[in-house]
Amino acid sequence: MEQLGFFTVADGVPAVLAAVREQLKKVTGVDVPVVITDTFGRAWREGHMNVAIGISGLPALRRYMGEFDPEGYELRVTEIAFADELAAATELVMGKLDRRPAAIVRGLPLPEGSETARTYVRPHNKDMFR
Repeated sequence: MEQLGFFTVADGVPAVLAAVREQLKKVTGVDVPVVITDTFGRAWREGHMNVAIGISGLPALRRYMGEFDPEGYELRVTEIAFADELAAATELVMGKLDRRPAAIVRGLPLPEGSETARTYVRPHNKDMFR
């Protein structure tokens, strides 16, 4: 069995993240979302970035379909990878080699919802690389 700090990953990442959130709530009195990140290569781009490989307490995607931009155009397909963008931002303050295992993000308005990182997995019929 792998160990993640004082949590066992045998039950899967969503269960571990729920336990981490609960422990943080006990210690701090605040229910906060939790994101586990890792570095990821990107198709068609050089360089790596942090992405969310596990999330709890926030949505994976910020969906804009059906909303209107400032010019009045209806958005039909826009889904922002909210948790991935948050993960990428934390890399800037944690640093790859700086031994900072966590970042605290304050003041960020959170979209409604709570999903797992599986939400990001593109369906087989839309995956260009399988």
